[in-house]
Amino acid sequence: MNIQPINTLDRLIPLLDGLGTWHRYAIWIGDGVLEAYLTAPGASGWHVPREAAFLLQLPSIVEQYQWEILLQDKGWNRMTETDTGFIRFGLDGHTALVSPLPGGALATQSRWMEDACFHAIRIPVSTGRKLSLLAPPYLVATTLDQLPSSETDLRYSDAFARLGWLFAGREEVVTEVRDSFYEVREYIRAGLARLLTHPDLMEALLHVFSAQEWFLSETAIERMKLVSASQNKHFMMMEA
Repeated sequence: MNIQPINTLDRLIPLLDGLGTWHRYAIWIGDGVLEAYLTAPGASGWHVPREAAFLLQLPSIVEQYQWEILLQDKGWNRMTETDTGFIRFGLDGHTALVSPLPGGALATQSRWMEDACFHAIRIPVSTGRKLSLLAPPYLVATTLDQLPSSETDLRYSDAFARLGWLFAGREEVVTEVRDSFYEVREYIRAGLARLLTHPDLMEALLHVFSAQEWFLSETAIERMKLVSASQNKHFMMMEA
């Protein structure tokens, strides 16, 4: 697994400290950890740090039902609830979005979330501890689930921005999706094929990237096309 240097995630260490032994049950997702995956040299404009988000996959029934109380006992302050299944907590000037699994509202919004957590990968930080992150194919699949409807302006979608940066900034994403399990690979292929027909796709990508990074729009579309066509190419090779 190719990632940026481990210190790209060191800014999460205060939150890990606040979780204590619970840090092993946290699966970090979304904008707050995306920079770890941006391996392309030209993709340096992702605006970090974004607010971190993680899922708590706690082992006991008691913890699963009382996680908010137990988290507040660790010094976390409940702030607001989002419309995406997360609750915002504050800790010593830091904030994070938290949702429990299984049974969290987020799991009902993506058919891939529980699979994504099962296949999460462990990435070290400089303290020697490890973070569990969604593997790139599952990050793509769960992000596709969060895209707005076709009638909605993509320019203002955080999920679309994350998807654009992932395809523009991760050179390995095409191979990683192609090598993933058939079901998730087919889901991604079909989702990207639909997205590529969106009439405002290029305009939305140009809104995601700065004027100095316009070339990343073309890179993202090219890689999306490679993934969306990969299954057809596979069958053509078999027939040949």
